[in-house]
Amino acid sequence: MPPEPKARQSIDAQLVAAGWVVQDAGRAGRYAPLDQQDTARWDAERIAEAEALLRRATLAGRPGRFQLEASIQSAHVARLRSGVANWPVIVGFYDLLMAVAPSVGAAVSRAAAVSQATGPRECLEELDRLAPEWGQRLASFQPYWAVRGDALRRAGRPAEAADAYQRAMGLSTCPAVRTHLAAQRSACDRPEASPIARPPRSTNKQKGLKVAAEGLEPPTRGL
Repeated sequence: MPPEPKARQSIDAQLVAAGWVVQDAGRAGRYAPLDQQDTARWDAERIAEAEALLRRATLAGRPGRFQLEASIQSAHVARLRSGVANWPVIVGFYDLLMAVAPSVGAAVSRAAAVSQATGPRECLEELDRLAPEWGQRLASFQPYWAVRGDALRRAGRPAEAADAYQRAMGLSTCPAVRTHLAAQRSACDRPEASPIARPPRSTNKQKGLKVAAEGLEPPTRGL
């Protein structure tokens, strides 16, 4: 008998997360954000196994938190095939996740995905909209300041970005992450390092795309 949907969803999330190897982590004490990792270092065999389980979970027709989290990870896996993550699709899955299991982490991660899907200014608008609901928690939430710093830098506001990165560094307990944030902060001191960035163009017509691994079509709100 196959596992119940919730149990299977938990397996999916764990397998997808375990399928990736953080670039150079443990070997040189380096940290690389997911969208900057070398996909050649990902465990393709385990990713394929996780996506097969995710397709099975989808047949139950009751997507919950774990399945949606795994679906977000699976959308990132598109980089293995096309070289570009499905950022609009990722935003859509975060919309679904916020409806099922809202959290400050999911809200900030959604804003980070918006930054890649539509641009840093839109990301900053999303982050500002989080204050009424999550204000006190945002002040001490390290990913919020890291995402804000990245968006400010890409929006051409290096001084504010440097302050945000400094806040993120102070809240981080991981030496490798602090080193990464320090490098980002230092980049803010170089005038040429803060252009207004545009989201990458996709070669696979991401908008409205169904992610095969999930069999779910995310909403297009905010895309």
